[in-house]
Amino acid sequence: MFKPEKLLGSLLGGSSRRSGANALTSQLGMGILGVAIAAADHYMNKSSSQASPAQGGYVGSVPPAAPGAAAPPPPPPPPQGGAAVASPISPPVGAVAGTPAQNDAVLLIRAMIAAANADGAIDQEERQRILDKFRDADLSPEEHAFLVNELFSPASLDGIVSQVSSEALARQVYGVSLLAVTVDTDAERAYLQSLGQRLGLSPADRDPMHKALGIENL
Repeated sequence: MFKPEKLLGSLLGGSSRRSGANALTSQLGMGILGVAIAAADHYMNKSSSQASPAQGGYVGSVPPAAPGAAAPPPPPPPPQGGAAVASPISPPVGAVAGTPAQNDAVLLIRAMIAAANADGAIDQEERQRILDKFRDADLSPEEHAFLVNELFSPASLDGIVSQVSSEALARQVYGVSLLAVTVDTDAERAYLQSLGQRLGLSPADRDPMHKALGIENL
């Protein structure tokens, strides 16, 4: 079964990210971030209480490219002569349409992975490191497949922004994107600045989040 709140909570569950996520929930209200953290705690506690890790959920790894095989092709370039067409954020293959909260969680997961791709590449080691965060999360095969697909084909900035339906969700998308990166490269700064502007967030909206996370020069 596909449970996006659990996945989002697991992404936010590292010690450094957890403290940052808690700071953001103070800024933004509990919303889906608080729900996600609670969901991750529930499933991780459930998983750790099982007798053997081998009886837990599916974790797996990112399938490596076969020797001599080409890497997975990148997403197609935008159409020439105009703005890129935003790709709709749809539920994972095989998943039924979720509740609004579940759809928001999917969007926030995709926003985090897109931010991690700000420099234009998520390599094999980075993909595996992200998947390793879910080792205690009791992933279902559907959840694992969703993550692998997103890591190989991150959503575009246009695709993320086009799915934001409220100012509250815009703040959460920006907030989790801040949590996804260390903000120490020009590419990351440029991506986050563009994201904030495209989401319609003013400097007055963004600066408290930067302060809560200890981010400067953004």
